[in-house]
Amino acid sequence: LEWGAMAACDCVVKLGGAAITKKEELETMDEATLRKVVGQLRVAREAGGRGAYRCVVVHGAGSFGHFPAKAFGVNGGDLADERTREGFVRTRVSVTKLNHLVCEALVKEGIPAVGISPLACWAGGSPSPESLAIVARLVEQGFVPVVHGDAILAPGQRIKSRILSGDTIVRDLALHLKPRLVLFLSNVQGIYDRPPERPGARLVKRIRVEGPLPGDGPDDGSGSAPFTFDFDESSGDSGSGSGSRGIEFAAQAHDSTGGMETKVKEAASIALGGFDVLITRAGSEAALRALCDYPNCLNPGEDWLGTAVVHK
Repeated sequence: LEWGAMAACDCVVKLGGAAITKKEELETMDEATLRKVVGQLRVAREAGGRGAYRCVVVHGAGSFGHFPAKAFGVNGGDLADERTREGFVRTRVSVTKLNHLVCEALVKEGIPAVGISPLACWAGGSPSPESLAIVARLVEQGFVPVVHGDAILAPGQRIKSRILSGDTIVRDLALHLKPRLVLFLSNVQGIYDRPPERPGARLVKRIRVEGPLPGDGPDDGSGSAPFTFDFDESSGDSGSGSGSRGIEFAAQAHDSTGGMETKVKEAASIALGGFDVLITRAGSEAALRALCDYPNCLNPGEDWLGTAVVHK
């Protein structure tokens, strides 16, 4: 494989930090959910034949990175400041610890996981062609690269730090690896029109995105694509909005990456690239069906439980 040439990829899987960790408890795994996810990935690989199911796993930080990142002001912090430097180091120790635990769980199930840290690969926030080629080479050889949200160096003359979210990494990898499917595995069943614990919350079954995105994309604050929402059929409703304004979001106080709102924007950006995006609960039956029976799980009458993000 030559530098810059991309290997075929079946699926880029994003494991939400809130799904595989207990996000309100410092550095605490949700081991039951992680076991379910890993088991489903093993089933998908076995169903596709050994080495035939090619995937990349990206995971968020959850309770392993957001606490120190928030407490020490790592996102946008000046690395000449001692407190920012301490937070940068603590954040990286924490997220790499989680990456090791995820890789270890995958390897125990016979999945050849290889951990990759973005710090040296996403210089200035964008992945280098050499780094993308390494990920592609690993996929081609039957390995499963496991990339994590990270603290990285921000571009500019003054050295600052920034938080690179797992959702942004998923977008970058999808646009280069060109997978059949991008699957976000969350701690909820999909995207809701408001935080799902609130009364009257409705599952958005489909988000249709019109493009292109203005400016440089959803990550730079310049704007986002207009969305059209199809709610759960039982609600008999639909809606539309510009950007994510048709959905009300909430984020934990220690979340440094924008939470579910960032996920929707990055999913929209991926869909605009021509790739299918599904969002559902980690470890659920819907997740297994997405891994093993896509796109049939979306056929009329299948009643797949999650959110599909598609380019209109």
